[in-house]
Amino acid sequence: MKASAIVLRALGTCALAVLAACNSTMNGTNTLPQGVGAQNKAHKASPDGDLLYVDDGGFNGFDSYAVVYTYPQGKHAGKLTGFFGPQGECSDSNGDVFIVTITSLSEHSTTVYEYAHGGSTPIATLSEPGEGYGCSIDPTTGNLAVANLYDETNPYGPDYGDVAVFPGAQGSSTMYYPSTGENFYYCGYDDTGNLYLSDSTADGLGLARLPSGGNSIESVNLDVALHHGYVFYPSVQWDGKEITVSSTLKDEMNPRYSGPINVYQLSISGSSATVVGTTTLKATQERHRGQSWIQGGTIIGINYYKGRPQVTFWKYPEGGMPTKEITHAQKPAASNFLGLTISLAPSRSGIHR
Repeated sequence: MKASAIVLRALGTCALAVLAACNSTMNGTNTLPQGVGAQNKAHKASPDGDLLYVDDGGFNGFDSYAVVYTYPQGKHAGKLTGFFGPQGECSDSNGDVFIVTITSLSEHSTTVYEYAHGGSTPIATLSEPGEGYGCSIDPTTGNLAVANLYDETNPYGPDYGDVAVFPGAQGSSTMYYPSTGENFYYCGYDDTGNLYLSDSTADGLGLARLPSGGNSIESVNLDVALHHGYVFYPSVQWDGKEITVSSTLKDEMNPRYSGPINVYQLSISGSSATVVGTTTLKATQERHRGQSWIQGGTIIGINYYKGRPQVTFWKYPEGGMPTKEITHAQKPAASNFLGLTISLAPSRSGIHR
């Protein structure tokens, strides 16, 4: 397992709250998320429009929430609260949104909350034993996969990660374990049901795969090195043509700046992945964090400067400087945006995962 992951595990929940925006709580309890009064009226009043969901891990373990914007306009539409440590997000072809959270401060397992498009209360909750980071929906089956940073029930060791897959995004999960010690971050299905995951091992960051219909996680050999930054680990997503994986460009140990982000488009043959295209995401200050999401000709991510998170839009695959930024005046000012997803209105067709 990579040294950084060992340090995180050794320091425990408080370290993860700083480095992965996790283990945060609303009113000190893990209550069922509820809509926040008038703030959700606009959210519920416009179910026919596309929506952007962004979760916030809070400040020093308090005040976690998910904020909702209209998409692509970027107008504030609602707020969901009551989470404990939200991390990654994903959505399905019906517009349902899945938010991966830590179950409680004392229990390092995962609770996934499912919201209908524009809804203010969950329509389902799912549980699994690992500490979840990212999630993805299989377009061929509707299965929900959750990538775990680590899992205290992992038979290969409590410091190692694994993958939980919920058939049809319902019920109990089937657990998949790598035969070597790995920690998993974000994940994405391709169009044929293969699940790709960003991971860390003793050799550094890399890419892994759970093949469609397979029973074991296998390594994929990349022809490019991946790097992480402060509260940034590689996102993995299908862009409509290829699986993509992201990476910082600067020294991954720099505590403040991540440098621009490269999003690599991959051609995968067998156990090898070759970069066939690169999108470089720049920003006014290079403080990229958390997850990114590709929606057609746009990629959305999170960048920090002036003490506030910017939900940032770039052209895809062109990249370059942002085309749009949503400045969120969060309180407290040092809270942590981390996961995001686009929920297409149910009346629209399209694949997003």
